[in-house]
Amino acid sequence: MDGGQPTGEYDSEQLLELCQQVMRSLKELRWRELLPLRLTMPQLKVLHVLSRRGKVSAGELADILAVSAPTVTDLVERMAAMGLVRKERGRTDRRVVYVCMTPAGEETLRQVRQEHWSVVRELLAEMTGEDRAALGRSLEALREAVVRYARRREEGSTTRIPRGGKEAGREDDS
Repeated sequence: MDGGQPTGEYDSEQLLELCQQVMRSLKELRWRELLPLRLTMPQLKVLHVLSRRGKVSAGELADILAVSAPTVTDLVERMAAMGLVRKERGRTDRRVVYVCMTPAGEETLRQVRQEHWSVVRELLAEMTGEDRAALGRSLEALREAVVRYARRREEGSTTRIPRGGKEAGREDDS
């Protein structure tokens, strides 16, 4: 893809490439947002995990982040020194270390999210109304495709469900 104004339809590979380019660009913007906070991307990932799961063991955190135990230990030590997380020993097994987000960690994550969505709003404002409308329709279509895909996966089906939601020859469940 040359980055120019495309004409006609996009095939799946072109759309995938565009998604990857957008995600890389957003990741770069996000990285720049983290610099003033002296936060690294792995530290941000830890905060996201803790915000979703609450207290987790260091071992679970290593598994979720797909990193080694020593890497998580170093990461958690640095974050604890910054006041973003705290460590707790297990009550029944003192060898287990749990990691919890502190109020300072929650506030830092709130700031990062607020800044991120502020940038996204600014990016959307850069688009024309016509482009925003097209993007909205495309995102709605993608959301519907995700729902259909998830339904097929849950049912164990590999048959593609066409737009409209029913497999050919299949009765509606309602």
